[in-house]
Amino acid sequence: GGGLATLVKSDLRPVWVSQGDDFTEILVIQIHIENLQVRVINCYGPQACDSNERKITFWNRLQHEVNDAFENQCEVLIQMDANSHLGSDLIKGDPNAQNMNGKLCADFLKRSSLVLINGTEKCRGTVTRSRTKSSKEESAILDFVILSDFLEDALEFMEIDEDRTFPFSSYVKGKPKHSDHFTELLKFNI
Repeated sequence: GGGLATLVKSDLRPVWVSQGDDFTEILVIQIHIENLQVRVINCYGPQACDSNERKITFWNRLQHEVNDAFENQCEVLIQMDANSHLGSDLIKGDPNAQNMNGKLCADFLKRSSLVLINGTEKCRGTVTRSRTKSSKEESAILDFVILSDFLEDALEFMEIDEDRTFPFSSYVKGKPKHSDHFTELLKFNI
């Protein structure tokens, strides 16, 4: 229902690479930092209630995009709302146990040789979404940053904006409505 958008400064010479569809929500662009080529993959994972077919199709497509990036000698930066609970074995302090989506995400991480930044020492903060549903406060880690080794080495830090200093907001009649997801800020030294 929401769609994906990736905003990039023109100085980075962004180029569209590929996109999924309503069934597989993935948007891939390539940016250039001097001689370095980076594939930026923005995606929205299937819901827990989605069919296994949709889940498997999504993770296979994401794996294809990573493989294609590596074949083209590109570094990989994935930012995603994975709709996956990975559990505290993968992310210290995860308030939720691993679910089926989390298992599929964990399997992808093992296959892809990428680094999940959430839960590493470079990540400041833990929870990426907080909301009240039926008078109950829910906290979750659903949004992930996943990097290739070179970008992980170049990453100085990632901060999850739990204080909502920089919230994603929509405006209706001039009043902001903040997203229940927190902004993730990354600082690289490239």
